[in-house]
Amino acid sequence: TEYNEKQVHKYQLRAYLYQARGLLGADPSGYSDPYARVVFGNRSATTHVIEESCSPVWDITLVLDAVEVCGLPEDIASNPPYINIELFDEDVLVSHVSYHVSYHVSYQVPC
Repeated sequence: TEYNEKQVHKYQLRAYLYQARGLLGADPSGYSDPYARVVFGNRSATTHVIEESCSPVWDITLVLDAVEVCGLPEDIASNPPYINIELFDEDVLVSHVSYHVSYHVSYQVPC
């Protein structure tokens, strides 16, 4: 679908990540080295790695500036896009993707 200039809106996404609980231990030690990535459209941001933890605490806000969302504001509000939160284990010996979660965004006023 093609959108005209008036249907392309820029937003700022602030994703506050506090913690994850009960992740699977992917390392031989029985723990993981988890980090999270927030993906919205074609933009993403990543937390730092918490070493040897199955319940990491990041307590961080990831900010994505000038995220473009296309459509009429009322359509965006009634059918908001997804935010994807992916959790990984840093250890290269084990498969990286541990979990994948999607959330709908709440509508905010364009920047």
